[in-house]
Amino acid sequence: MKKVLIISIVFLALSCSVKKNDKILSETINPSVKESDITKIESDITNDFLEIELKKDRYKPYKNYPICIIKEGISRLSSLIIYEYCYTDRNLPIKNSTNKDWILNEVQIKNIKDTLANTMAHNWKVSDFTAINVSIIESSELRKSIKENNYTKFSETLILNLSTPLIINDKNAFITFNANLGWKTMDRFTALMKKNKEGKWEIDSYYYDPNSTW
Repeated sequence: MKKVLIISIVFLALSCSVKKNDKILSETINPSVKESDITKIESDITNDFLEIELKKDRYKPYKNYPICIIKEGISRLSSLIIYEYCYTDRNLPIKNSTNKDWILNEVQIKNIKDTLANTMAHNWKVSDFTAINVSIIESSELRKSIKENNYTKFSETLILNLSTPLIINDKNAFITFNANLGWKTMDRFTALMKKNKEGKWEIDSYYYDPNSTW
């Protein structure tokens, strides 16, 4: 269990040749937006995602548990790297994704990587979350509880870690998500979010890191 949580915390550090995609990406990573803020579209994607994900049956037994969001978000680059892993292995018999189509090719992946090279991960705030009630916890506090073997402190808490959405275009975005029940990993994946006709973002596909140790 200790190894799983350490891997989750280390995962924090990883924190299109199409003109339209480049434009949207540049708007998303606009230096005029303060590092501590997220855009409205990023907020919409994040909250639509959480509203869908946390309604799944696996979370129902813990619906009254407090939810902690790790302050230091996962980097957008991590979402792209996990997608790239799955895309590279797309022809293997064992699949690491549930995708319906591949929205980026090798050239587009490289171009977005170059765009994201010097960006920093977002530090989450309580005000970022409108779909659920949360508190914010710093990764240093989790590391401290591991060091002190204090596993009861978060035994009845949902600890979530997620990335700022990586917006590909006006209808597609990636978001990476880790969910832990106390010290036990419940799920870890990158989701492809697609915007529906009503303007809501829905989970379309899941991508799993084949190098991840559970």
